[in-house]
Amino acid sequence: MLIGGLIFFGLTRTQVGREGLRLEVQRQFAKRYAGRLEIGVLKGNLLNDLFAGDLRLYDPEGRLVARIDSAVLRPSWRNVLERRFSTGTLTLFRPDIELVRDENDTWNLVRAFKKVAPYDDPARAPWAFSAARLRLIDGAVRTRNDGSLPNLVAAGHLFDYTRAALTGLDAEATVEWRPNRKVIDLRAFSAALPDLDLAIQTLHGQFLMGDGVLALNQFEMVLGETALRLSGSLEGIGEDAPPTLALDLAESRLDHDALRRLFPRLPLADQVTLAARLQGRLNDLVVENVRLARGKTRLQAEGLVSGLPDSLRIDLRSADNALHLADIKAMWPALDLSRLTALDGARVSLNAIGAAALRGEAGTVPMRLEADLDVISKA
Repeated sequence: MLIGGLIFFGLTRTQVGREGLRLEVQRQFAKRYAGRLEIGVLKGNLLNDLFAGDLRLYDPEGRLVARIDSAVLRPSWRNVLERRFSTGTLTLFRPDIELVRDENDTWNLVRAFKKVAPYDDPARAPWAFSAARLRLIDGAVRTRNDGSLPNLVAAGHLFDYTRAALTGLDAEATVEWRPNRKVIDLRAFSAALPDLDLAIQTLHGQFLMGDGVLALNQFEMVLGETALRLSGSLEGIGEDAPPTLALDLAESRLDHDALRRLFPRLPLADQVTLAARLQGRLNDLVVENVRLARGKTRLQAEGLVSGLPDSLRIDLRSADNALHLADIKAMWPALDLSRLTALDGARVSLNAIGAAALRGEAGTVPMRLEADLDVISKA
């Protein structure tokens, strides 16, 4: 016990021990991954705070992927004999990351962390990571594309995230990363997208993955004038039956003019408030209490959406809607409303049943639709 204590003291409190630890971390990284990690300086001690300065990550070709000005590790040793630490705190100051998509459409960060020598004997593996509290302060991420455009970007549905920048990045999260359970509890996130003139003022929520379940809990985001609040889960992933979806969108404000910078082909404009609840298997969804509002217009609907992914069948009911054409035109400027002037200011109810085959020859998808429309015009 005394000898073990002296060895632990030497590894954690002396400069010789810290230098050995710095070299060992770099060696173990190079042994397991295709990239290379360099730690400029290591100070402090593992019993309290450990300070690392000038950290650099390189891809397999020796090109710089990320540089971190400094990092502070405050470990909480709970399982020293099992070569594991958990619930420590890691703070990264001014991380600067350049993500490059190569001619084979592979990101340099993925290639840097490609495993080249997995540990066959877990008992001889280096210290394992189970959980930590992470903080990022004043970070930046830039992307460059030397390959082809992703399909959604090429089609104009999504902004070109392969040639973009994220600046002023501040984040705080608790991460639990185990073989059968992965949880990211994002407590705070803010950043700017200068190329799009957008800012993420607030983003937080819990992301969970494990045992056939994907879940997003208490997610909130403020992006410009958009304020989004939702929770959801997808259960039964990998089973023979379609997975079960539960999605609850609390009343949220959507600024389509700003969102169109992210999704260029979005036909909607202006601001609306939206709430919705969906639940059931993906091929048999129950749509509950969808509510949309803009100005004097109030729309609501409920019903069933089934048949996915091979076909689409809808059975929707929408009762007692307040319809004002100026609001509809503001929300969807491309719509031709010239023949609907009689509906302006009316109370509208709609029952609709429709069906479409989604798999077959490429091209347009014909849809059969039957609808009953009741209109109470304004006096």
